[in-house]
Amino acid sequence: MSPVRVVTADDEPALVDFLGTFPGERRGPAFWQDRLALWWHRNPAFTGAQPRGWLLHQAGAVVGFLGNVPSHLQLDGRPVEVWNATTWRVREEFRGESLALLFAHATAARGGVAVYSTPNARARLIMDRLGFSPLLGGDSTVSLLPAGPLSRTGPAARAYAARLGITPRPGTGSEPRTPPGCEAVVLPDTDERFDALWERTGRQFTGAALRSAATVRWYCFAGAHHRKILLAALRDGALCGFAVAQRVEAEGVSVLRLRDLWADFSDTDAIDTLCLGAAAEAGRAGCALVHVPPLEPRVTRRLRRLGAWQGAAPPPTGRLRAPAGLLPDPPSLYVSESLGDTGL
Repeated sequence: MSPVRVVTADDEPALVDFLGTFPGERRGPAFWQDRLALWWHRNPAFTGAQPRGWLLHQAGAVVGFLGNVPSHLQLDGRPVEVWNATTWRVREEFRGESLALLFAHATAARGGVAVYSTPNARARLIMDRLGFSPLLGGDSTVSLLPAGPLSRTGPAARAYAARLGITPRPGTGSEPRTPPGCEAVVLPDTDERFDALWERTGRQFTGAALRSAATVRWYCFAGAHHRKILLAALRDGALCGFAVAQRVEAEGVSVLRLRDLWADFSDTDAIDTLCLGAAAEAGRAGCALVHVPPLEPRVTRRLRRLGAWQGAAPPPTGRLRAPAGLLPDPPSLYVSESLGDTGL
């Protein structure tokens, strides 16, 4: 049996070597050094009191790892710690001991929320047998917003939609316009307006991930290899919402994937501004579509009015574990891809 122990700062050089030389890994030490710094050293939610993760080791060598990336949910107005699992890697000859890492993470997270946003099929099967819950929010619709008129009939966009079981809608003949007085602007950083927006809107749901200026800045810009596009909706110069997008390549198709969207969700002008701004940014980036995962029914309705192609989302791959009664029912929990390690 290989011992499991908590990762310390002194372990980071050996961990970089383990991850950078893992079978099938093509990214070098610089990538992993930056990623560990993103998870811990630059993360405003990491205090040093939380475990960085856990190691399996044999004869002084790292043979397995499961990382922990701290963040916070706001539940009924109070912060609750989230333990986001990441990068579960175990060398093949030690795979029989993999569960020790999962148990270490789940045990340490007692009293908080343990999130596993990117488990593979085998890991999901294990988690389901252990009683973990699907990572569900209040909506179950995927939306694909074309970046421009030409992409409505483009074969790449249509093929991408078909793989998701979505039938493209015909064009309406008139392109939707940004609401009067509003504009979508790409920002290079956050500022105090983000804290003010969160102060005004943070309690729309019983549960939602913290979206302070520091948290959004970290998620968007703190990693050299995972930078995002931060899109702000401005009304007469005031911030009324924001979206976070990331360009991804999926089977030869470039799409702009919406990792997060936040606003006063009763403010249809703000939502429209963000969605249309994302489509315009997708066009400038050479992407065929904006891919919007399930977010919130009001966003889904606005996207439909803006001409998005829509279909049922596949079953969620993410899992979570929390003490009984801590989390609200899914309709009262706002979930986007910024919760967990997606995009990190």
